Amino acid sequence: MMRKFILVLLIGLFLLAGCSPAEPPQATQPAGGPAAAETEAYPASGYPYPPAIDTGYPAAQEAPAEEVAALPPLEMNPGTGAVEGQFIYRGEPLVGMNFYLASFITDADGNEYAASINPQKSPFAVSDSAGMVRFNNVPPGKYGVVLEVDVSSFLLMTPKGDVGLTVMVEDQKVADMGKLEYQDLPLNP
Repeated sequence: MMRKFILVLLIGLFLLAGCSPAEPPQATQPAGGPAAAETEAYPASGYPYPPAIDTGYPAAQEAPAEEVAALPPLEMNPGTGAVEGQFIYRGEPLVGMNFYLASFITDADGNEYAASINPQKSPFAVSDSAGMVRFNNVPPGKYGVVLEVDVSSFLLMTPKGDVGLTVMVEDQKVADMGKLEYQDLPLNP
């Protein structure tokens, strides 16, 4: 039993020794020795050590701007309507954001108490470069407007924040929400 323990201990030490650097890292000093360390100014680019290392990989570049799809043409099949509007956040169009129309859940008395979306079935639209959204072929009914941000979805309030933003869709009609200007939305800065 003792031999097995010593064998396992030796193997462990051997593996640990193989993982350590061949030479211990050396402390670097600014050119000019220790006295220069007190007087040498840091470069404008920030903390000077460790110096930049050429890894052989290409330098980081900004990702190309994603193209934002244009607003789809107005389309209403028989028995459906459409919804459109423009979303502005702090004076700028809300570009490339996902929106859903949520169905309302009612209690036994018909009172609405929640809104629900099904990402596979709920009407969906993406805002264009002007912040415009258009939902085509929406079955008639009352819907809440939902903004999807990252992994969360939010039932939007009216820009004044007093009530939930709802829209009534009618057969072969366009429900125009108009220009909705927000100063506060649950967006990451």
